[in-house]
Amino acid sequence: MIFGNIIQLPRFPEGKTGFPWNQEVPPPSYQYDKDYYPKISIITPSYNQGQYIEQTIRSVLLQNYPNLEYIVIDGGSTDNTVEILKKYDKFITYWVSEKDNGQSDAINKGIAQATGQIFNWLNSDDYYAANALKTIGELFAKHQPKIVCTQTYYMQSDETLIATNAFTPIHKTLLQTIGQATINQPGMFFDLERIKRLGGVNELLHFAMDWELWLRYLLIFGQENIVCDESIVAYFRLHEQSKTTQEQDKEESGFLVEVWRAYHRIAQMAEDKVLLEKLKKFNFEPNDAYRLDLQNTQHPKAFLSQVVYVHFYEKVLKAFYRQHYKKANFYSKLIDKSKLPINLQKDLAYLRRRIFFKKWFSKF
Repeated sequence: MIFGNIIQLPRFPEGKTGFPWNQEVPPPSYQYDKDYYPKISIITPSYNQGQYIEQTIRSVLLQNYPNLEYIVIDGGSTDNTVEILKKYDKFITYWVSEKDNGQSDAINKGIAQATGQIFNWLNSDDYYAANALKTIGELFAKHQPKIVCTQTYYMQSDETLIATNAFTPIHKTLLQTIGQATINQPGMFFDLERIKRLGGVNELLHFAMDWELWLRYLLIFGQENIVCDESIVAYFRLHEQSKTTQEQDKEESGFLVEVWRAYHRIAQMAEDKVLLEKLKKFNFEPNDAYRLDLQNTQHPKAFLSQVVYVHFYEKVLKAFYRQHYKKANFYSKLIDKSKLPINLQKDLAYLRRRIFFKKWFSKF
């Protein structure tokens, strides 16, 4: 049997079994020469996640990917994180522990160091599934895409699986993909050169930086050369300290405020005064420091207005299926149906009828 990093890595904690503890991706599973596999740069931004980060690190290293660059940017942790980083020092391409301005700053520091063809970041409380990087590398080598979308497991802090998070949706039209934008970040692997052209993530954002990066990508590069694959490549941990847990489904959440600021900026670029008045109904303060740099990419103003109306439609849809009928009705009334594409006009008419009957029957 041919072993990889597992016989060189430090001893793992007692009682841990399975990948990435006492199991690894077998090196012979990589069937092609090393030159076949494009260089992958993985960045782990970290701050006081010492209870999880060793699993994160091992899940990257025990992929045994033949062309890997692994970077860890720690924000000056005060727990045992630095001790663990020192433990794995010779296996990590680059790491630093110093005070920073948060997760977005850490990711951009990592991007500045990165030299690969493929890029993603893996948070220090999440970890990769076995064969994750093999899957990504081979998809990039075979199809030469600019993005590969895969799937992710949601799990609780004790690693109990909750659900499979479907890959980032790519709709039939760019308009819908932008207006209904969501991102499964751990499962999205980007062409690094394009991410550098975008300037990395927006450091003014602390919750929706991955979503906003995807928004800017779509507005500048469109949705061509994207490969979607149903492989599950990562485990995304939900725990009390995680941003996703703290921010989920709260209208006043930091995540949704940052999302609304982005769509507000799009409405400003569209110079749509009616739309800007409608956006005043939401509980957020526009941030004048926030800019949506489209790098001279020209979209018609009518298209930009449509993007925001499609987002309203997405809010109607989500509220309705969560049985928040009052909220769905509120969003529905904001929509100028003529601004939607034909297929969504029909869907909206159907939703409006359903909302009316749900509200009417709730009176009895």
